Amino acid sequence: MKEQFINFIINNNLFSKEDTIIVAVSGGIDSCILLNLFYNLKYKCVVVHCNFSLRNEESDNDEKFVIKLATKYKYEIIVKKFETTKYAEENGLSIQMAARELRYTFFEEIRQKYNCKVIATAHHADDNIETFFINLIRGTGLKGISGIPVKNGRIVRPLLFATRDEIYTYAKLNNIEWCEDSSNKSLKYMRNKIRHNLMPLLEEIKPDSQKTILRNIEHFRNTEILLKEILKDTIEKIIRHKNDTIYIALKELTLSNSGKTILYEIINPYGFNPKQINKIWETINSLSGKMFYSKNYYLNKDREQIIISPINKENNKFKYYIDIEQDWISEPFEMSIEKMTWDANQKIFKDKNIAMFDADNIEFPLVIRRWNFGDYFQPYGMKGFKKLSDYFIDEKISVIEKEKIWIIESSNKIVWIIGQRIDDRFKITNNTKNILVLQLY
Repeated sequence: MKEQFINFIINNNLFSKEDTIIVAVSGGIDSCILLNLFYNLKYKCVVVHCNFSLRNEESDNDEKFVIKLATKYKYEIIVKKFETTKYAEENGLSIQMAARELRYTFFEEIRQKYNCKVIATAHHADDNIETFFINLIRGTGLKGISGIPVKNGRIVRPLLFATRDEIYTYAKLNNIEWCEDSSNKSLKYMRNKIRHNLMPLLEEIKPDSQKTILRNIEHFRNTEILLKEILKDTIEKIIRHKNDTIYIALKELTLSNSGKTILYEIINPYGFNPKQINKIWETINSLSGKMFYSKNYYLNKDREQIIISPINKENNKFKYYIDIEQDWISEPFEMSIEKMTWDANQKIFKDKNIAMFDADNIEFPLVIRRWNFGDYFQPYGMKGFKKLSDYFIDEKISVIEKEKIWIIESSNKIVWIIGQRIDDRFKITNNTKNILVLQLY
């Protein structure tokens, strides 16, 4: 593996032997192997470790292990402990997104402080395949199925050539110790379902399917690079920027036989997903005024142009929008959005993480936000309205729990106190024909 490691670094021009490298070490097998390779090849490194305080004693044990490992290799070690759950709640993020934001901000701070060229993480080939399937399932373009980039700004991934089995074999042959993360076994995460369920099934159907998928990812990556080069001049002629707003000329866009592909390449970086882009393309010739929302931007058609503008963060702090074409969100939590025809023989789920509504009474975009004093709704099964503050008292919800509660609203009407109760005005009735199902993960 050493020779492959060296060749991968050289072939991808990741860094030189003279550079000092920030190495992110969690304590798991992948990062322990990465650090061992750097040590054996005599690279200059600074080790960084994040304790996200999410697994109690296990997180603290990982921290102690990494400190001991870095000391053994005579590398400087910098550890930072985060209140990840608190940060997620204060910033309206999922735990995974909060940890990611904290991690990379910390890494970059240390990189600048020590004047290092790059930050090395231990992503490997299996991570690449899992990311490929996650993006494919959620809906994506060429970029999403082009895998994890070997180099992304200051982040480099020198283990991306190695499979999990190869890493495990190297660890055993070299008597390398590591920590096991118990959360890697939990099937509540999509990545783990792909790892433990889907990949073994694919290998059973077609042995060596892992190698085939990795080859395909490489093909997709090369195709994406080629497509961007081909479309670069065309896109520059179609769009113009004014301050922080983007204008797309519809006449030039629709004259191209590849208009839909060009539109995707322009607006996907602003957070609009494939289903939304399909719908936007379908409405190109319709009346002006149709609005679409991503996490940070809104898009509307205005006469002969499409306009993309940033959502005002101050006025919309901790507000998230669900467009009619979306089927998944990852912030401020992971949730699926499914629309289907209602069958009277179906059962209504009695699960606090699943809410079902009469879809014909719902107006999009839905808005996810924190609850405010003065909010009111019509609790399911009741005829009258009740203030949320009174509802929380009646349900004996603590002050701490109240601070964590999100609501979903449609046209300024509360649809669901998430994880608690739906509004009676949106319930499924004998006259319901179509339903909307929201499920937390």
